[in-house]
Amino acid sequence: MSSTIPTAKGDQPTDPYKAKSLEDPPLAQKVEDLVDFISEAKFGMLTTKVSGSDYLTSRCMALAGKEHGGIDLLFHINLLSSKTLDLTTHPREVNMSFLDQVSGSWASISGTASIVADRATVEKYYSATLPAWLGDLGDGVHDGSPSDPRIGLIRLEAKLATAPDT
Repeated sequence: MSSTIPTAKGDQPTDPYKAKSLEDPPLAQKVEDLVDFISEAKFGMLTTKVSGSDYLTSRCMALAGKEHGGIDLLFHINLLSSKTLDLTTHPREVNMSFLDQVSGSWASISGTASIVADRATVEKYYSATLPAWLGDLGDGVHDGSPSDPRIGLIRLEAKLATAPDT
């Protein structure tokens, strides 16, 4: 299949969007721009395959941190939630999308997810907003603090990124 279409004004790419993405800037600049965009967006939609079905579900997530130059994304998770089961059952069927509603810019990152329950890593990316999200169960253990055993992280190792300017 040809990647161009002959027209009265010469050959035109069949997918101008894809053709533009192959042009400058260089890959390193595209990655840096993507990381900056994700950092500024902060919130996105995590899409996973639901365990035991062929359906997909999406949930709003707040970016907790980045690793490996910003390519791996981290999000807080309640280790006892259904998304933990979804992610451990289907770790390669994960997508995170971000949108800047003012400019209309967006990014979509697909990759492999893993659940991180390591207390040192959880404490490193801990947020003071987590107690409001998890609540305090009043047992002195499940209180939303950095030592709360419910708190974990999703690590999304990016494999494919799509954005209008990348």
